Amino acid sequence: MIYEQEPTPLLGGIDAATYRFKLRGMDTMVLRLLGKDRSAEEVKRFRIHSRVLIHANIKAPKVYWVGEDKLVLGGVFIIMEFFPDPLLAEQPKDIQLKTLGESHAEMHNLSTTQIISELKKQGLNEKHFMATLSIPIILDTAHRDHPWLSNIFNWLQNNLPINSAHASINHGDYHPKNIMYASEHVTGIIDWNFFIGDPAFDVGHTITLIMDIGPNIGDGYTLDIASQCNEQYQDAYQSTRSINENAVSACRVSECTRFLLHCLSGKKDIIASSPTMIKSLATTIENITNLEIAFPDQ
Repeated sequence: MIYEQEPTPLLGGIDAATYRFKLRGMDTMVLRLLGKDRSAEEVKRFRIHSRVLIHANIKAPKVYWVGEDKLVLGGVFIIMEFFPDPLLAEQPKDIQLKTLGESHAEMHNLSTTQIISELKKQGLNEKHFMATLSIPIILDTAHRDHPWLSNIFNWLQNNLPINSAHASINHGDYHPKNIMYASEHVTGIIDWNFFIGDPAFDVGHTITLIMDIGPNIGDGYTLDIASQCNEQYQDAYQSTRSINENAVSACRVSECTRFLLHCLSGKKDIIASSPTMIKSLATTIENITNLEIAFPDQ
């Protein structure tokens, strides 16, 4: 194996390392190395998701290989297609937010009937991609592991759109650094945490990134700026598809709770290391639910 271009780091998630590389005589590819706790089953499902999404004409990267043996690189990994176009994040802010909202709504409007059928044909259990089955399992596990948050988990069980009739494609981490953009069009969407469920889960996650994560990690990205960005994103989204405000607020609580637990887990990434993050996330949760969080050390 001879490199024409040695692996160089790309932007990646908080639990993955991503590299661009090129072997002699082959196209440029991407290596995504997942965290030590991630499983071989996860990368196998990722390959199936990718195949089914591409078959549905969705701009996901092709997966060439999955590495299931953690001894090879220290974790399970995926080798996939490299999208050469610039990130949407490199565009002016107005274009970013307009494109983010409109493309997100368009994705949520796509039919999932054939996608669900294909995922089943590929042998996937519905509990691994249908929110109606996966979210209750996640909540039950979190409730058991973090009983000090039982009031919040009970609230989520009663307020999340778990049994919603809306079955949309959810990307799971939709933001301008996961979208390629050229010639006024979205040309690629990367870093999928794919599932099928109410679009409020996806919108709630994006709003959490804009309103709760960004102001605590971005220099000069104030809450006022975040509020303006959130308004632009939602306006663009609602030009194509309506938003269920109550469902989105519940999903924002869910995402803030997930990030809160991440911050308390001992991780040292940019989110967990922010000195203001925990208080900010807790404030959002308490303001929406009208409940108080009793931290374990209180």
